[in-house]
Amino acid sequence: MSDSASVGLRPWPYPLWIAHRGAGKLAPENTLAAFRVGARHGYRAFECDVKLSADGVLFLLHDATLQRTTSGSGNAAQRRWGELARFDAGAWHSAAYAGEPLARLDDIAAYCIANGSDTNCSCSTFSACSWKSIAGGAGAKLVCKGGTGDALCDARP
Repeated sequence: MSDSASVGLRPWPYPLWIAHRGAGKLAPENTLAAFRVGARHGYRAFECDVKLSADGVLFLLHDATLQRTTSGSGNAAQRRWGELARFDAGAWHSAAYAGEPLARLDDIAAYCIANGSDTNCSCSTFSACSWKSIAGGAGAKLVCKGGTGDALCDARP
């Protein structure tokens, strides 16, 4: 009998290890490249940070401003996705990742679905409820921590 069964607990159903911002320091944070590197290292769950562009596109970025991890500058939420998509989000990390774009949450969700991975998204700039209504139909198992509390969107097939 396992330890958890002996005390009446159900077995933990989620991965024990979560790759921070995709792959920690191994790749540029919050990029699709980071998720791929994390997966190659055996991670099946990822943490990421989600922002909302001025025109309503959910994308990955930790900071409110662009300059630390992209070729852009200023407040990310004040930019339209078409402009954000042109910024380099990899060169700050290393030459090997130069040209890596910012990632849309839709693309990360599709990657996670295709690879059987879970994602914990930190959504600091908008409510979890609005995020759930936007991303819940994406078909991914996504946990969002936002301004109005946590929301679990479990629509995995």
